[in-house]
Amino acid sequence: MFLSKLTSSVSFLFQAIVVVAGVLVFSYFDPFNLLAPSKLTLKDTPVSVKSIKEIGQLITAEYYGEVVSSLKESIKDRQDTNLNVFKRDVFDLNEDFIGAISDLHEDLKDGEIKRRHIYKHFTEDYPDIRQNSLYDQYLNFIFRRIKGRNFKENHFNDRLSERKEENLVTDLVRDTAKIVSYRDTTNFQSLFSIFNAIQQKKDKKEFKRSQLVLLGRGWVKAGFDFGTFDENNFRYDADRQRIYFIGLKPQILSADINPWFIPEKGVEGFEFLVVRRRAQRDYKVLQEVKQACLDKLIRQAYERDIFLKATENARENLINFFSLIMDDEIDNVIFYDNIFDYTLDIIGEDSVINGEELIMIDRVMSLDKDPNDHIEDLAPKKILFMDSIRQYPVQMLDTVLFDINPFLSMAYRIGQDETFGDNDVVILNQYKLKYLCSGKFDTVWYGEEVDSDSIKDLKQSDFEQSFRLFESKIDEVLSDTTSILKSDSANFYNHLEPHSILDSADCNRLKEELENALVQ
Repeated sequence: MFLSKLTSSVSFLFQAIVVVAGVLVFSYFDPFNLLAPSKLTLKDTPVSVKSIKEIGQLITAEYYGEVVSSLKESIKDRQDTNLNVFKRDVFDLNEDFIGAISDLHEDLKDGEIKRRHIYKHFTEDYPDIRQNSLYDQYLNFIFRRIKGRNFKENHFNDRLSERKEENLVTDLVRDTAKIVSYRDTTNFQSLFSIFNAIQQKKDKKEFKRSQLVLLGRGWVKAGFDFGTFDENNFRYDADRQRIYFIGLKPQILSADINPWFIPEKGVEGFEFLVVRRRAQRDYKVLQEVKQACLDKLIRQAYERDIFLKATENARENLINFFSLIMDDEIDNVIFYDNIFDYTLDIIGEDSVINGEELIMIDRVMSLDKDPNDHIEDLAPKKILFMDSIRQYPVQMLDTVLFDINPFLSMAYRIGQDETFGDNDVVILNQYKLKYLCSGKFDTVWYGEEVDSDSIKDLKQSDFEQSFRLFESKIDEVLSDTTSILKSDSANFYNHLEPHSILDSADCNRLKEELENALVQ
């Protein structure tokens, strides 16, 4: 019996050991990621991204007002909008047409096309131009002006015969001076005047039938929308107790003119001041003037600096909010429209670019798109950013420089710990591949005016200069054999030559080495 109990106890103890061991192994490897933190927290804070997103729409400013709008104003606004759109579309078509004529002229001059085939190439190679909805009016206008004839209202919807179109295109390709002069947009003023006169005549009848003046009472609410918030929108400076929001901009969250502005007092949102019965029954006209009232109300809110008030109030609210949830007194909350403005402001605080800020600059200049603005072409922003950055000296590795270049962050990253290991080889090769094997970032770093050969020379010079910065720094330490392993010394001297002149084979080899290193 004792043996039976002992066997039972041993069996239980063995099962317990197996279970505990299984739990320990499972918790260590966590194959299903079940024991990982469930909340994504913001860097250097206990605050979760989810808790910020749950703020939702933070309304921090409201504007109440009265506006008066009329059908006449609404029609005038519509006419102005239509005219501006017409001008833009004509200018775009004009540039496309002149470009096509110039290209065909070069082909004709080079003997690539024959004179009798000019029109055929035009119709086959540029179908989008001929399919443009304004092509008939545009071409008829050009035709009459070149022939010295007047272009009047009754000509606006005329269409050239195919024969006249062919003769005109052929003539312009042979003598481009006739059409190139139309890059001067003042040549189109008569066309725009006729377009405007036609729409005014049409709208005049509508106004006579439907006179309407409305008084609108309503409100505009502005603030910040945290619904799309993520870690890219947030930075926290623990030393200064500052929170930075990047890419979060004040916006109009709602604007409304309700049928009843104050129901309990019988105050209507809309009130008819002047109305003809036809207008009161015409839903389309009524909605147009109501929308005009709402648009005017929003413009008034802008004029009263609703966004400035929204930002000031949001700053105060968020200081209190983060002071509570972080259990730390927050000194300030600062908003930036984009990552470029934020980076520039941080660097400008002490008017010197240090090593960590070089890394910030490299990350910003390497962006394919702004994570906050979602703008596809960042080149103009990067060029302006770099123009502003160049006013500051660079201070790193006990050196002060006055010309920033894309390889200085490499020198800092490698030289800051005064050793040279496998990770430093990866960094070195990443910069070679990124800047020496590619011209992707040439314009934003070196400007639009510098030709490609000069940029190539500049990159080689900047790379070698930056390489020497951390080379000399590590070399100082290498002289003291007790301060660094000899293997580090050998590793460093194996990579001593910058190899700044790289051909395609070198670049392919670098890419392969990097891929293998990152996998390991």
